[in-house]
Amino acid sequence: MDRQQMNWVSCGVLILTGILALAPLARAQNDSGGQENPAALLKTAKELIQAHKLTQAEEICNRLLDKGGTLAAEAQELKQKILAQRTCEQDYTSVLSLISYHECPQARDVRQKMQQLCPDYAGLDILDRTLLSRCPAPQRPPELDAGIELFHKGDYRRAQKVFEALQPAHPDLPELQTYLQKTEVELLVENYKASLKRGDAGLAHEQFNKLTESAPDDPRIPKLRAQLPSLSQPKDQGKDRATANEALLDDAIHEYYAGHFSQADQLLDQFLGQPSRHKSLAYFYRGAIACTDYFLTGAKDEQKQSVARDFFSKAHQADGKFAPPRDYISPKIIEVYEKTAAGS
Repeated sequence: MDRQQMNWVSCGVLILTGILALAPLARAQNDSGGQENPAALLKTAKELIQAHKLTQAEEICNRLLDKGGTLAAEAQELKQKILAQRTCEQDYTSVLSLISYHECPQARDVRQKMQQLCPDYAGLDILDRTLLSRCPAPQRPPELDAGIELFHKGDYRRAQKVFEALQPAHPDLPELQTYLQKTEVELLVENYKASLKRGDAGLAHEQFNKLTESAPDDPRIPKLRAQLPSLSQPKDQGKDRATANEALLDDAIHEYYAGHFSQADQLLDQFLGQPSRHKSLAYFYRGAIACTDYFLTGAKDEQKQSVARDFFSKAHQADGKFAPPRDYISPKIIEVYEKTAAGS
């Protein structure tokens, strides 16, 4: 077949396609003797949507909108469906493109969006098979359950440590990312309430702002906002903040000796986020918490010991003359601190 014949064939195909596309509309007009039948037009628009002929379906819907009444309302609903269908067509292409670049988490997110927007979209089965073959579901680590259990017990600080330890090896695991975010929100709420309890208005406002940024739709926000104290005395704020910080460190040390290591660690973390002359002491107690955990779990987890040494090193660097409270701390912990300080 030469080029001229191919052109004739192509032209014929285009003409035939156009005729077939107009066939449903012609039927709608013939059913009413050449007059436009609104009910038949609405049916035709639905058929065109099913056939993915969205432009023609939209043209019919626009004509029906001018007629008003119930049919106009149904036509408006069909237009929304057309918009969703077009979005899903674009998303379908996006998912395939993301899969080709092996950007699997993003591909799954877009696929989930399609499920919500147009669950009856014709290409979803093919898309799922492609995702399954090219982007197999990430393996769920058994340690995740331990972190989730801590989370539901309200031990958010320890839960966060479990989730953060799993993050490097499982960055694509949706359940892990969800619990990381939920834990961050719960810690922000705890910190906010602790600041209110100490009367630290400035820090409470900072933490509340972080909370609204991280979880703007959290149903607790209106109640927490109502608890916000006034910042009407700025000239005393610096003095009040310093006093509150010292009280925060005292509370943390009290929690440590009460055996509430998670609460103590949380308070120390807050304290270290503020200016203070006692950072060495705070770093030392964070190291003591990690070191205690290391010894209580059999002194086999080198990562826990490494965390302890890191805090001890920071304590020594913050103040080279820092002397730990030897009379109140286990000799084993003091020994780890001294070896770390000597090597800093």
